[in-house]
Amino acid sequence: VRRADWLLLATGAWSPALLRPLGIKLPMQPGKGYSITWSRPELAPQRPLVLAEASVCVTSWEDGFRLGSTMEFSGYDTTLNRVRLDALKRGAADYLHHSTGGELREEWYGWRPMMADDLPVIGALPKHPRVLFAGGHGMLGVSMSATTAQLVADHIAAREPCMEASAFSPARFA
Repeated sequence: VRRADWLLLATGAWSPALLRPLGIKLPMQPGKGYSITWSRPELAPQRPLVLAEASVCVTSWEDGFRLGSTMEFSGYDTTLNRVRLDALKRGAADYLHHSTGGELREEWYGWRPMMADDLPVIGALPKHPRVLFAGGHGMLGVSMSATTAQLVADHIAAREPCMEASAFSPARFA
């Protein structure tokens, strides 16, 4: 048995099932996002791109190339939807010289934690004040990670929060 002063739960799309026993009914569902990764083609973008009209994000690195985006609400379905993957390829083909690379390395999906009110959940659980939760960031998890970490650190250190965060409180679902 380990003892801790604080417990932080940051459990992504699996959070509703994990928080239910703690009295939180989290209106979250998984939003299934897709990506395709290839070896880097001879001609590839030098910077990340957002092809807004096609809803495709493009990322290149030294030896790889990825198309990503698209989302569907299909629960915890573990199959790859060919229609979604093909849409990524078609969307990129309208903008890039080489919309696919040489060797297909991976076709992938991941579940984004999508909240019904589009706001993340950050803070102490009402009936468990030493248990903090951070999640529900939807498609902005990476973008919001630093501020979320600062809010969690401020809470643990009993500091004034780096921003007004009451709208993110888990108490709204207790």
